[in-house]
Parts: sequence; C-alpha cells; structure tokens
Amino acid sequence: MNNLALLDHMYQFSLAMFSQLYTHAIVSAQASEDTNERINNIIENVTLRISEHVLQALFEKDKISYSTQLCFSIQLRSEAIQTSQVDFFTRGPKAFESRNPLPWAPDSVWQTVMALGKQFPHLDRLASDISESKRWKEWYEAEKPETEKLPGDWRSSSAMEKLLIIRAIRPDRVVPAVRLYVLEVLKQRIYVQSPPMDMDVLLKSAGPKTPVFFILSPGVDPTKAVEAAAQSAGAKFVNIALGQGQEKGAEKAVAAAAEDGGWVVLQNVHLVPRWLKALERVVESNSGKELHDGFQLFLTAEPSNAIPIG
Repeated sequence: MNNLALLDHMYQFSLAMFSQLYTHAIVSAQASEDTNERINNIIENVTLRISEHVLQALFEKDKISYSTQLCFSIQLRSEAIQTSQVDFFTRGPKAFESRNPLPWAPDSVWQTVMALGKQFPHLDRLASDISESKRWKEWYEAEKPETEKLPGDWRSSSAMEKLLIIRAIRPDRVVPAVRLYVLEVLKQRIYVQSPPMDMDVLLKSAGPKTPVFFILSPGVDPTKAVEAAAQSAGAKFVNIALGQGQEKGAEKAVAAAAEDGGWVVLQNVHLVPRWLKALERVVESNSGKELHDGFQLFLTAEPSNAIPIG
C-alpha cells in the first residue's frame, strides 16, 4: 500500500482506516474450530477486505499493477514461485547468441525465448521446440493465446511458467494473461474486475468523522450519485463548488452540518491549495468532537501534488 504513492501522489491511506478495516476483517472472517484453518480464513479475509478498499481508490490503469504485486508477494512468501521468475517477468531480458530462425516472429521474441531457456534450465528446450513445431506458430498467431493450452507437453507447465512463456512470445498479451493468472491464484474476481461504485458499501466505511474523498478522472462526477443517496437517506444536501471565493461559506456549511446533521460536498478542492491546510484543520478538529450522527463530508479533487498528505 505504501508503495502506491510512487504511482500517484493521491494514493495515500491512513493508518486509522487500515486499523479499522483490519479489525473488521478479523471479526468477520469465517469461524473454524481448527486453528490453522481459522488463521487462513483471517488472512484471506483481511487481504480481500483491505484490497477492496484500496482498489476502490485507484485509477483503473493502476488496479492490475496492485493486484499483480499482491499476487506475486503472496506466492513468493509461500514459495510457490521464485524471485528469479518475477524478475524475468518484470524485465523481459534478451539473449543475442543465435540468429532468429522463426520467419513468423520478430527477433525480439526469439531473443527473449533464448534468455528464458538460459536463465531456467528446465525451459532450455523451449527454443528448439518452437523452431521445430508448427503448433507453436498456430499458438503464436491465436487471437487470445493466454486462453489456449500451450502446445505439446508444455501444456503441463505451471501457471507462472506459462506466464513467462507468454511474456517472451506474445508480450502484447501480458496484461490479459496476468488477469487470468491473478484470478487463478487469488480466486476472487474483484482483483481483476472492479465492480461499479456502490454508495451503500462506500458509506459503510465512512461516517461523521471519516470524510469520503473522490479522486476525479476526466468525465467523471460523483456529485449526482451522492445527492441521490442523500435524498434516499433523508439527509440535507449542500453542494459547494470551490475556486470562486467560496472557502468561508464552505467552512460554515461544514460546521453547521457537523452540529445539526447533513451531507456536504466540497467540489474541486485542488483549486484552492492555500485553503487546504485550513480545511485539514477543520477535519482534524472534528475528529475530537461529538458530531451529529447524520453528518457526512464529501470532497472531490483532480490529482494534484498541492493536496497535503494528512
């Protein structure tokens, strides 16, 4: 989770929220009288619940990166795969010892296949099989080779070995191949296909002292969904677009809703970077007060380094 900030400054996760999710996941894990089974149930549920929260906060382009790293970390810890395999998958090295004999594949494919056999001795005959068997050409030309079995006795390869072969021969199909791999290992579709935003689920992890922060992407505006949810909940709804001298009005609206109840949406907080410290102080001061049970604060912003980490 901490490394996600390297992808985008906006990917920040609080220790308080992590602790809350962690505790809830332990309590809600499937019970068992067998100690080992109970521990496994807790580990699986903690991983799933925290990942649900994290994936909900990521842009679509970064979700598979998180799921892949999580999957590799779990398998490395259980020694189901080797660090050298992950390293090869990440770097895609090449070997230049021999000329490409394949008229149907570019030199880069042959060079990566040679490197694969060189680094993993049990795969050293892959290059000769590819150059001698027409079935490899057919597999290479398949529209979705990741869904096809590997030719010949290579079909008994492990899931990671198949992933490395796809990395070498059809690098254009690595992303869909990784999705299949993650699904096979982690067994939950949420890791590869996030469900649409569910306000009911979102609000369960929020509350008077836990604001909801929407990171905006082009063409996306959650305000209507929030307003509809407020109407369903019978909550007073206040929507303030910042950037036009509305800062004092926003502070008053948040203070009034915190005392009397109501939902407040502060849009585009990235447009008022100088005011964000004041907003942060308001949010922090609320955490130490008795707030109205019906109060909920929502913030929206485009990705911006000006937004403080708090």
